[in-house]
Amino acid sequence: ADGGAAVVASGCGPADGGAAVVEVDDPLLALQRLAAWWRTQIQATVVAVAGSNGKTTTKDALVSLVGYDRSVYGSPGSYNSQLGVALAILDCPRHCEVAVIEVGVSDPGEMAHLEAIVRPDRVVVTNVGWRWLSHFQDRSHLAREILQIAQRVPSGGWVLFGQDDADLKQAASSLVCERFVAGTSSALPEFSPPQHRPEGLVVDATFPDTRRGAMTVASPSEEILVDFELATTAAWLLGSGSSSLLEAAAHYVAGSTRMEIWRSPGGVTIIRDVATFDPIAVGSAVRTITRLRKPRGRAVVVLADPLPGWDDASASAMAQTLSTEGATTVFGLDVASHRAVAEALAGTGAAPAMRIFPTTDHLRRHLLSELEAGDVALVQAPRDRSISDMSVALVESMAPTRLYLDLSALEENVATFRRIIGPSVLLLGVVKALAYGTDSVNISSCLAETGVDWLGVSGADEGVALRRAGVNAPILVLLGTADDLDKMARHRLTPVVYSTTMLEAMLRTDAWGAGAGSGQGQGQGQGPVGHAPGG
Repeated sequence: ADGGAAVVASGCGPADGGAAVVEVDDPLLALQRLAAWWRTQIQATVVAVAGSNGKTTTKDALVSLVGYDRSVYGSPGSYNSQLGVALAILDCPRHCEVAVIEVGVSDPGEMAHLEAIVRPDRVVVTNVGWRWLSHFQDRSHLAREILQIAQRVPSGGWVLFGQDDADLKQAASSLVCERFVAGTSSALPEFSPPQHRPEGLVVDATFPDTRRGAMTVASPSEEILVDFELATTAAWLLGSGSSSLLEAAAHYVAGSTRMEIWRSPGGVTIIRDVATFDPIAVGSAVRTITRLRKPRGRAVVVLADPLPGWDDASASAMAQTLSTEGATTVFGLDVASHRAVAEALAGTGAAPAMRIFPTTDHLRRHLLSELEAGDVALVQAPRDRSISDMSVALVESMAPTRLYLDLSALEENVATFRRIIGPSVLLLGVVKALAYGTDSVNISSCLAETGVDWLGVSGADEGVALRRAGVNAPILVLLGTADDLDKMARHRLTPVVYSTTMLEAMLRTDAWGAGAGSGQGQGQGQGPVGHAPGG
């Protein structure tokens, strides 16, 4: 955009001097220092969400729950790396009430850099799993690395653990802040065992103020439910009341998860999950398919691609998880990681047995002839591979009529418009009416990531639903009403002022009247009063 500048490594500036650049020795370090400065300007209570698994789900749920009655910001997607955290902090509005920032580490020493940027007031730690464990001396060292994020949480703050973990407790022994473990104290919300319903998993929640109510998560995965319960506990500690949390839960819209589920009219269910050796993640997925299968159905695990970062210890852990979590059949390919799992399974002497196929085509053909009504197949495949890549022939028989949404084509359309209008014109993507019935959350996320500057919705509730699903892009409400002005301010939505009645109502509303120019309730790039973007 006009007036912008690029931060580049020394010596990488343009030869003709036509573009504005700032040359630095280390662009990433410069970005992190800029983010650390911006953190000092943020007035919010900053909550860091850390751990091995479930960070994004917990963060998104916490944003949705706290955002029901307060102005809240959440880091976009899985922006939890050395680069992503800096970008997330820089995108945080100065005047929101709560900011929830996801942080992750893969190597020793990384969390200290993130802690210096985020400087959290509160910390939520989901768990300590096997992911990246090979990069650390042992599990206790990984726990200590994760807890670096809480080293300067003040005595008036707290750390909330998602599990009663000895390594985490030891790592937290030197902290001056209060420490909580979800589900272990009457001072925290308590949850009943889940009930499986067609609409998802339902639990009865009991809050310390004795209020009770049902909470539903539209997912068959109990691990996603655990993340939601942890977020509910964190929201309670942040001051959200029980009535607000129960109402927020009733409107909770889960964002996209890594799990992709297809069901055929013939009674076969296929679930695609990300290929991983982490026993927590694998165990979660296997427990899901064992719950979804019919009484006489089988829980089939399909290793569709070589597993990354494997060694003998992780292969044994994978085999142990498959056995103890109830997988009935395992299929794999003739590759080193799959053979190691098969050997480990054979060494246990317990079910399940594992069959190895020479090629993906052989495996696919066997699946087509093997799967029967009531079976649930878990396909472990890379994040960037669709389930149809593994079993396209089966998919053809599962859904004779369907609508395909080609996000890559949508991205190309945005790029084409951007080339036509140039960098100085803002681009708004209209996603009203659930993106015209195509799935407003995924379409909006795609548009925002592709470079659309604004999203347009009809009413405030459509914008609120996107905020609760973790969409942080500026949102213009085209047909907002005076009654929704407080709601729009709270959720960083910008209304179009289309009548004198609307303008007068805004001037009478604290969040939009005198002093609203301070930016309360607004994200970066959004003014306190909406008008045509770019106009």
